[in-house]
Amino acid sequence: MKTKKLFGILIAAMGLLFVNNVMAIEHGSIIGKNVQLYTQVSGQPVNTDFPIAGVTVDYKLVTMGGKAWAYMKMTGATLFAQDWASQFRCWGAGFTGIMQENNLTNRMTGNISYGTNSKTLPAETTFPLSFYQAIGNTTFYETVRVPYDQTAPNSKDPLDTSAPRFTSAFSHTLDNLVFKINLAATDNSGSYFYYIEEANTGTKEVLFSDGTFQRTLAPETAYDYKVSVIDFSGNESQPEEIQFTTGQAPTLPPDSHSEYCMYVMGNSADQYAYMTMETDAYGRFTMTIAPYDGDANTYFRGDGYTDVRVAAITVNGDPNTGNKYFTRAINAAKTQITFTPKPGMMYPGDKISTNQSIEYQTSKNNNLFPALKFDYTYGTNCSDVPVISTSISTLRFNLNKPVETFSLSAKNLTNDIMLEVPRGLEVSPTVISPDASGNITDAQVTVTWKEGSSTGAALRIYGTDLVNDVKLLVSATGFSDYCNAVISQSNNGTNPAYMTVSLSDDRQQLYFDINPVPGQLATWNNNSIPAANILLNGYAPETAVVRTLTNSRITLDFGEALLDNATVTFGNPITWTLKKEEDGSTISANVYINPVKVYTVGLGCELAPGAGIEKISAKQLFSIAQGTDMIQILAKKAIASTQLYTIGGQLVINSATDIINTSILGKGIYILKVKDVDGNIGAFKIAVR
Repeated sequence: MKTKKLFGILIAAMGLLFVNNVMAIEHGSIIGKNVQLYTQVSGQPVNTDFPIAGVTVDYKLVTMGGKAWAYMKMTGATLFAQDWASQFRCWGAGFTGIMQENNLTNRMTGNISYGTNSKTLPAETTFPLSFYQAIGNTTFYETVRVPYDQTAPNSKDPLDTSAPRFTSAFSHTLDNLVFKINLAATDNSGSYFYYIEEANTGTKEVLFSDGTFQRTLAPETAYDYKVSVIDFSGNESQPEEIQFTTGQAPTLPPDSHSEYCMYVMGNSADQYAYMTMETDAYGRFTMTIAPYDGDANTYFRGDGYTDVRVAAITVNGDPNTGNKYFTRAINAAKTQITFTPKPGMMYPGDKISTNQSIEYQTSKNNNLFPALKFDYTYGTNCSDVPVISTSISTLRFNLNKPVETFSLSAKNLTNDIMLEVPRGLEVSPTVISPDASGNITDAQVTVTWKEGSSTGAALRIYGTDLVNDVKLLVSATGFSDYCNAVISQSNNGTNPAYMTVSLSDDRQQLYFDINPVPGQLATWNNNSIPAANILLNGYAPETAVVRTLTNSRITLDFGEALLDNATVTFGNPITWTLKKEEDGSTISANVYINPVKVYTVGLGCELAPGAGIEKISAKQLFSIAQGTDMIQILAKKAIASTQLYTIGGQLVINSATDIINTSILGKGIYILKVKDVDGNIGAFKIAVR
């Protein structure tokens, strides 16, 4: 056996000491490469006359002291997604008799599975061994059974007497209580495994590849690790011994709190739900889902996270493989997932991270599985976090209701909070300051409909104190679905812009206007909303639609007036380009939505004539003087716009003058709306005779 000179150094910063100490390791091992798979024969050896063409398996197995570690990689087929789909099997004497199935439940990409024995190994020193793979519920493959000695290298090459050795990349660190060994070795055979033993606790581990071995250790405890690398001929390296004593357990600052307190999940109104992560008094950390805007049907589907996704959650960067760090359970109501740490494996301050799909449903969508990325600090909770409460959870507008008001309260604040509305709405105030005690009590907020917004947009309440933004959804009844509607890449919330669809005065043209979010520039792409894909009431229009394009507007000319309640199907695709406003650099040149959308003719973004007339007229900012064939508008501020509607809501005059010529109008009742440069609005009922 070759010997390797040990690092005789003391790393004072980590308190790690290397000591030269040779250990003899009694073990069994076997390795197979490109081993043929055959159709399983229940209870009997496989029939080698019928191999599965092109389907093979690589396997490795190590046994030691009644424990087994196994690795399998199948080629030529796809492993079934069940715990029992990958096994090593121990058979009774004579290649028949009782079979023992050991499930390898840990999965990696590339049809790789690994794990330890799930059952007690046979008492016999030598027993028949096979390896099994499932391709589906009814397609099962197995290798030829081979005799296996639990105490010997079963794949020994008599000519191989050279032991593996560690390379210079082998190293280790201790950061608080997180201990890592960077495993790196070389061997003439190219196949080896690592054996890691901790003397004080008696724990033993086998790893089949280079990489990182990581453990969270107990505080103020002495550890004595020995690491060896061994090939499948039984040749052992000189071991590396690492001795150290851990320091005190880390503590969290007094003002630490969870990063996820009523965190809003989802990117659209049908996906919104609240998620909270906290550590309870028993050391368990929980994930709780709660309804958004009073939704009564919000809960996790299945177990929220599948077993494979639970295994992929990391603690300080190390996956929870085989429930190494914690187990998972879910309550009967499917509203709370509880993760229970293994004893001595987790401490306050540990970082729990994942970017896995979580399955849940709301009343608006019963099949949600977005990839939720989070980094949660173990030990934190939501007590004493800044809390925002509002008297309403939804801003509701309709044709006759242009203003929504609500009260806002808060506690535990040290800084101001800000309010931001989507394009087309106006909010006052935009900043609210807490009192000396850090509280806000019933602050009154007013949100006003301007150019309009669409259902699903949201008012955002944010600030440096808040763990998560608070959102109030917009509900717009009686309006078009495309009043500054938010469009985004594949409707997933990324690369957003605003789109408004409107009808020309003669009702023959549809306008599709795009506007950017603050700080960006947005322009339509040439292939956006093609005329060839337009449908009118579900069919291709009899007259070909003429499409024209500018950077910010697409116009579709139908050549005839469109009737109320007609439907126009458009899109496939809708595409646009986003750039940074500051320097014009491209953010994305091909943001797109492929599914078609539908616009209903007659629905717009304008309020009903006279909406809010009593409240606005009381300000006495406007008055009128009516003559035989004209109306004079008197205003305290300069006039920004003047609009005259029929009593049925049709716009007949749109200007910015203080004189209205009524001689061109037919007899009847009209509604006059006036807006000044400050945004104040006045409305009057006019009779033309």
